[in-house]
Amino acid sequence: MRLYEKDAYQTTFSGKVLSCEEDGKQWKILLDQSCFYPEGGGQPSDSGVLAQAKVLDVQEKNGEVIHWTDRPLEVGRQVEGKIDWDRRYHFMQNHTGEHLVSGLIHKKYGYENVGFHMNEEMVTIDVGGVLTQEQCDEIERQANEELHKGREIEIFYPSREELETIAYRSKKEIQSQVRIVRIPECDTCACCGSHVKNTLEIGLIKLLTVQHYKSGVRITMLCGKKAFEDYERKHKSVMEISRMLSAKPEETSAAVGHLREENQNLKQRVGQLRQLLLEAKAKMIPENQKEIFLCDENLEASDLRHMINALIQKGDHVMVLAPAKDAMFYYAAASRVMDSRQISKELAQRFGAKGGGSAQMVQGTISGEIGQIERMFCEIVKRDE
Repeated sequence: MRLYEKDAYQTTFSGKVLSCEEDGKQWKILLDQSCFYPEGGGQPSDSGVLAQAKVLDVQEKNGEVIHWTDRPLEVGRQVEGKIDWDRRYHFMQNHTGEHLVSGLIHKKYGYENVGFHMNEEMVTIDVGGVLTQEQCDEIERQANEELHKGREIEIFYPSREELETIAYRSKKEIQSQVRIVRIPECDTCACCGSHVKNTLEIGLIKLLTVQHYKSGVRITMLCGKKAFEDYERKHKSVMEISRMLSAKPEETSAAVGHLREENQNLKQRVGQLRQLLLEAKAKMIPENQKEIFLCDENLEASDLRHMINALIQKGDHVMVLAPAKDAMFYYAAASRVMDSRQISKELAQRFGAKGGGSAQMVQGTISGEIGQIERMFCEIVKRDE
């Protein structure tokens, strides 16, 4: 007997153990009746305890509700079961909230809910049509207005004849008895999940994101306690940003935009000054040299190409190092009289250097003692002269 179908608010029960089988490090237990909801219809299973055993998972297999536990239970024993009510109620709030949102979308736009998933953190709805952010915002407002009308949730099992007269949503064809969950004036849907009794219990609905997905959109949402906790975290974050920027909470977005623009301008100016600094460093190197080797702790990886381009005008062969992490260096090398890839190849053989490039210039990473790297570089280019 599936007690959760009769009363989603029942948290304790007594059941007889009909079978207990070892399954790896867990045990599969079948009872004559259960309050534990098995995973299905997009809703995760309940958790809780059976006697001293923790219920880790619950699944429906061949019409039977199987409980996976962390320890065995004696066959024929009458055991007390208790579900994790906070988990169950969280899913009840979210599942009923999802019905409300999906129903309103279907009612206004005719789009079907083609996919639904719920976990401990959030709910996702896959809608078979495209909705804009503005349209989702309107659905959210309407859904929250409906919550406070205190609509009683109706759950019933119509006969086949009655079912033919009911317009209801369903993601698949159902051959067995159909269970209908109705939110008056908002939604009628075939569903096996657990739900609250009244929309007031949902408390709050928040649509977090809407993204294009396949031929429609995927909406992520929160309901009830999780929605309030999300608002609470984000409110604290906005207030802290408001304090740091000395801006009113409702003006933080504009203040951040202004700060971002200032930062971009500063980056551009720093880039210009860095360019001048690199040019000055290059001018300090004497003209008409055979080999130029430069290692500068103030250089960055992004500086190497510019330095190579400046120094190759002063020498036949150039190699520049910039510090990286863990005693490694970024390097770039170029030559006017030989294939630069030969430099890269021999550095890889000697120091395990990684990288590549063209005949004109190579770059990558290398580790080793600076003096040894310089000597190796000079040996390579002199050998080719």
